[in-house]
Amino acid sequence: MRRKTNAPTLDDVALAAGVSRASASRAIRGEVRVSPEVLEAVQRAVKDLGYVPNRAARSLATQRADAITVIFTETVEHVFGDPFFATTMRGISEVLDAAGKQLVLLLRTSTHDHTHIGYLTAGHTDGVVVVSHRTDDEVGEALAALDLPVAFVGRPPQQMSTANYVDTDNKAGGALVANHLLKQGCRKLAIVTGNLEMPAGIDRLEGWRQALRDAGVDASGVYEADFTVTTAYEATLRLLEEHPDVEGIFAASDLMAMGVARAVEEKGKSIPDDIRLVGYGDLPDVSEMRVPLTTVVNPGVEMARLATRMVLDEITGDLVDGSIIVPPKLIVRQSG
Repeated sequence: MRRKTNAPTLDDVALAAGVSRASASRAIRGEVRVSPEVLEAVQRAVKDLGYVPNRAARSLATQRADAITVIFTETVEHVFGDPFFATTMRGISEVLDAAGKQLVLLLRTSTHDHTHIGYLTAGHTDGVVVVSHRTDDEVGEALAALDLPVAFVGRPPQQMSTANYVDTDNKAGGALVANHLLKQGCRKLAIVTGNLEMPAGIDRLEGWRQALRDAGVDASGVYEADFTVTTAYEATLRLLEEHPDVEGIFAASDLMAMGVARAVEEKGKSIPDDIRLVGYGDLPDVSEMRVPLTTVVNPGVEMARLATRMVLDEITGDLVDGSIIVPPKLIVRQSG
């Protein structure tokens, strides 16, 4: 004989919250059609009762996997070495946890690994959030061929130009940095770019160049790196050898600003007395360098939350507008 359990049910949650069973179910699934009052009441009831949704039964009923896949088309070393990716994971996790969804993380184990494409076609996921991608990456082409809700953190690649996404205005951000350094009296300027196969790297460079051209200032000082400390350090050593009189440097990410600062100091120069430095990201772990970093805010947590909600909204048919552009904001500190 099967033993009866006292595990709380969805009906128990609805009764405790004072709402209908349907409203309780929508709140637990994280649907947007639920009022804040109902959501708070249901979440309180779930916590008080210790209710755990039966994921297997719900998946059978809805024909959904109850899982969202997060793709980083970067190597494991890069993902876990860049604080920006940690902030995006935090935002995604918060939204999926509140919605009762599983998070499946897919990383590239080498620069040519695309095994995650096969996973996406096997029915294991209800939607995809793409956090890092390159203009020539196969994942964009593969996702375009799938009937899955997809949202990008950052401007999507050309083959998915109509996809839903959340991004900061990187062109405007690059221009903001250029104009700030010009206002500080700098005329001999250079940029250490991010990877120029990535939309963020391309757009920040384009905005920077255009602002300098508009001001009649030489925009040829361009040194490509790969959004890492090491590549930025090496690029800056070359920069300083070729342009020892440079007055201001734009590091296209806060992480790269650390590599730039290291190279500048090794060459016996001072920030900001000899060279002004501006980053991009406003990441707490990086922006609190020995000389506090002037930088542009790149709100990774909020962009990740918004992109994840886009996927969930598309799953439930509630998505209205598929793109959000966050205006850039410059935070002025000692370095710039």
